[in-house]
Amino acid sequence: MTALEFSDEFLEVRTNLSAFDRLWNAGPEIVAFHARDMLGRWFGRHGREWRAQLTPKTRKLARRGVAYYYVDPRATSAAQIRAAFKSRGLDQRISGKLWMRSQVGLLLEFGGVVRPTQGRHLAIRTGRFARMTQTRFRSEIGRSPADYNRRNPRNQAFVRARKTRKGTNAALMRVKPGTESAKKPSLEAVWILRRQVVIEPQLRIREVWDTLEGYRQRTFGEALQRIGADLAKEVRSARSIA
Repeated sequence: MTALEFSDEFLEVRTNLSAFDRLWNAGPEIVAFHARDMLGRWFGRHGREWRAQLTPKTRKLARRGVAYYYVDPRATSAAQIRAAFKSRGLDQRISGKLWMRSQVGLLLEFGGVVRPTQGRHLAIRTGRFARMTQTRFRSEIGRSPADYNRRNPRNQAFVRARKTRKGTNAALMRVKPGTESAKKPSLEAVWILRRQVVIEPQLRIREVWDTLEGYRQRTFGEALQRIGADLAKEVRSARSIA
């Protein structure tokens, strides 16, 4: 029925028109329209089901990294389908693609290990800084520890071991602004340091696609019925004109 391809960049579904061979020969534009409509329904349903299962955390991550889709040719009516195939040829494939906007999306879908590309540690925002928006954090702190230290020569970040409920970790601390002149200045952790971070698969794009196999089979059958009905209508119309 279809060829399904996964790669590191996108999911692609292509119609295998040999599945429609008998009907294709009788009315290629009709078959093309309903095949395209079928793929559009597949991707639309997948998008709704996938977004519904996202948690607030993964929904935020998904906005950063994921997934848009389109169905080609981009047409919404039989007339537009005919025009598209007239200009491109009826042998052109009908395909739907869903792809990632960034490496972040791939990492969240497939999982993996993040290691520093420079230096020995990853600096990961912690505490209230982890809850800041990227824009606010960059405005208040900077893009990186080195950027912060350049902007704050009198309040440099420094490494200190910090005890937490999960054990002891290394953190980049700073003196809390406004307490510098106190006898005992308050300290706050801005970043924790990690040699690596293991990211588990979280987005479930492929998993949701697999759960919709029954829906895809059902809509394939409906497409065949619609094609048959439209072809029969076309034959009746031709006979009435004759």
